[in-house]
Amino acid sequence: MAQQLHAQGELVQLLAVIEAYPSKKISELNQG
Repeated sequence: MAQQLHAQGELVQLLAVIEAYPSKKISELNQG
């Protein structure tokens, strides 16, 4: 059970990174 929760936490973290990446790229393009 704890292992499943840990995997779920990693998945949420990964999704957060994937969601943050495009906006980060856009802000870099705007700066350039």
